[in-house]
Amino acid sequence: MVHSTPLNLALKVLRHTFEQTLAGQPPPTLAELLANAPDSLHQLGQKFQLLPFEQGILLLCAALELEPNFQTLCAEVQGNPKATYATLSLALALFPEADWSVLSSQSPLHHWQLIHTEAGRWLAHAPLQLDRRILCYLLGTPDLAAPLVPWLTPLPRPSDTLPLSPTYQALSQQIVTLWSGAA
Repeated sequence: MVHSTPLNLALKVLRHTFEQTLAGQPPPTLAELLANAPDSLHQLGQKFQLLPFEQGILLLCAALELEPNFQTLCAEVQGNPKATYATLSLALALFPEADWSVLSSQSPLHHWQLIHTEAGRWLAHAPLQLDRRILCYLLGTPDLAAPLVPWLTPLPRPSDTLPLSPTYQALSQQIVTLWSGAA
């Protein structure tokens, strides 16, 4: 049984968007699509200043990773049985509030490498792929960059700590406060 998580609900609305587009009917708006989106998608939108259209692209790319039947829907909407992937052209067809600014290398999707496009194709028709870290974040399982893992593993507290001088105690407390986000 599939759980009714916000991500699953958003994917259901996205599937309806595909179906409406294929039927020649007006698809749901991005506001309707994003109303059921998980908090993690909204947080990405805030942190990276994503337009609703860009959030829709992230959801579209996540759908392809999570549910294989979206590949068939992509091919049907694009009118090409081999086009079983997301493209900017597909997103422009699905979402009425499309914004061509996402084509820019300075758009948050590209600048922050939230998605990747296949080189050597026309930009609007190049396959889009969601970055693994973003997919994991949307699923609630953050993926640390492999080179950083050794640096981010907490060290055990030494049992024989020496007392710090008052100056170093104050400095260490400032560091703890900054790192804990309490500043």
